Amino acid sequence: MSAETGDWLALRPSCSSDATRDETFEDAASTLRASASRISWDDGDVSWQGEGLLSAGSAEAWQRHREWRRAALIAPDGAVLALRRLDHEVVQRSLRAWRRALDARSTAIRDGLDVERRHFDVHNWYTAEADMTQPRVALVYGRRGNALTGEGVGLARREDGLLLLITYGFPELSASAVTAMRAFLKQVEVVSMAGNAHVKT
Repeated sequence: MSAETGDWLALRPSCSSDATRDETFEDAASTLRASASRISWDDGDVSWQGEGLLSAGSAEAWQRHREWRRAALIAPDGAVLALRRLDHEVVQRSLRAWRRALDARSTAIRDGLDVERRHFDVHNWYTAEADMTQPRVALVYGRRGNALTGEGVGLARREDGLLLLITYGFPELSASAVTAMRAFLKQVEVVSMAGNAHVKT
């Protein structure tokens, strides 16, 4: 064996080293799978809807989005149409700041978004004009913490002023959460603003 070959073999990882790296990766992957299997979107879910304000299909769609940890659907006039794990008064107090975040990119990036006592950094901001399909939707979204233990936030406003805020966590990714939020907001039908009494569903 030449000295050159010997040097190369000395630098090459042994089979046991390769196995150790693979085992470490597999351990991490199995931990993530186990964590995901323990998550239950139904556990302690509290969802509120203004009675008769959404069409039947929209109300059902709202209930199906269990991946949204917290959510608020707000009419253009500021009336709250539906809530999930958010306090009505907190939403009303936050509404002005949320709207400002959608109005100016500099404001959104500088101030971030506050949901209850949680602060989220904003990473992405898109105007309604950037949306190529009708009805157009403006988007702001970001995150606090890391991908596994942190939480994402999304805020969207339809061109008629209907507003949707959501938060989400692992295993939900921003790509799927924001896509679902945008699709929901494009299809939701508000039936009436009368009788805006919030009832537990």
